[in-house]
Amino acid sequence: MTGSTPKVLFDLGGQPILRHVLNAVEGIETDSIHIVVGHQAEQVRRLVPHREAQWHKQSEQLGTAHAVACALPSLDDDTAVLVTYGDMPLLRAGTYLEVTAAMQDFEFVVLTAKVERPDGYGRILRDRNGELCRIIEHADATHPQRRALKEVNVGVIAARAALLRELINRVGNENKQKEYYLTDCLEAAAAGGVNIGAVRLYDADEACGINTPVEFERAERLLQERRVYELGQTAILKDASRIDVRGEVTVGRGVVFDIGVILEGQVVIGDDVRVGPYTIIKDAAIANGTRVEPFSHIEDAQIGRNCRIGPYARVRPDTVVKDDVCIGNFVEVKKSRIDDGSKINHLSYIGDSDVGKKVNVGAGTITCNYDGARKHKTVIGDEVFIGSDTQIIAPVTIGSGATIGAGSTIVRDAKAGELTLSRSAQKTVKNWRRPRKA
Repeated sequence: MTGSTPKVLFDLGGQPILRHVLNAVEGIETDSIHIVVGHQAEQVRRLVPHREAQWHKQSEQLGTAHAVACALPSLDDDTAVLVTYGDMPLLRAGTYLEVTAAMQDFEFVVLTAKVERPDGYGRILRDRNGELCRIIEHADATHPQRRALKEVNVGVIAARAALLRELINRVGNENKQKEYYLTDCLEAAAAGGVNIGAVRLYDADEACGINTPVEFERAERLLQERRVYELGQTAILKDASRIDVRGEVTVGRGVVFDIGVILEGQVVIGDDVRVGPYTIIKDAAIANGTRVEPFSHIEDAQIGRNCRIGPYARVRPDTVVKDDVCIGNFVEVKKSRIDDGSKINHLSYIGDSDVGKKVNVGAGTITCNYDGARKHKTVIGDEVFIGSDTQIIAPVTIGSGATIGAGSTIVRDAKAGELTLSRSAQKTVKNWRRPRKA
């Protein structure tokens, strides 16, 4: 991978690669989780906090067997151990459960898969009786017949801690990488008469590991296909290949997503919602019947029923939009509450504000909430009419039923039910000539 970021911290589908692995492992109700870290260990621990995990430092990167050996001293001999890798984010909890369940019948369990393009994978070797006897890494599989084998090692194994300790002690580093391979434990187990079992992974895409930017891109696509497929069981997708799900999405009935939509974080969408093209929704809730028009951006906000958002609207964090509200084109709302039936239709900025019911905000209106050091609040009562091109200098309160004349700059509270405006005198300069180019 390129850059200085540790591989397992690259953002895949909205979460670090390692977080996907931990989520799956947590799904099998383990007694404890042990994470072995080496390169940039402190950065991994800082960005992927895991209170219940035990961290083990692999000071020298001497191979996967050596990595597992770093964690084994903290485990009792009869502990059932499942080993997986931090760069395999697509393995499901159900797959791990199959591996651990196989320990009821076998002492040493290996997860395998058949793939059409086995490049990069360790090949599974079987004896004449079809029993697993060895795993040979891709770099060491120089013989054409071995390179042609399509049954591969996924990387997940399971065994009791005492057996793992014994097998790892037999592993050498006579290979091209001069590393102690965990995969060599299989050959040691076969030589020692250990009862070995294989669990076949039928969805080979789960075995997708990440070592290069190309593999990262493939994993992102596979993850998106999985999530979009699940989303498409409930929602209507105009084009499943042009929607990204980068979080957990809950949708009601009759929801329609157009092309180019990105859903991030925790998203909850009610019934009969329409989401227009190229919209981004992040950590937001949208209630029944709302339409989100094209090119809108909603983040960390709550949108009520039967609203219209956009096109080209931006609803920023800590915003609550109640029912039957219009947030129109090129309108930005931040840290505000917009009550039922209010309309902000064109080219406006509403920040740090409480807006009442059935308020009409004219085009070009700005709540000037920042004085260069502090944010200040604007309070607008019910049924207020604000004329176009108005600047409201917070902190200020506009009483219910007030009317603000177009082009005003409001610096003091406006009385309820009254017309408030500020206008400079209009004048005409006689005999004035517009400058012309020479």
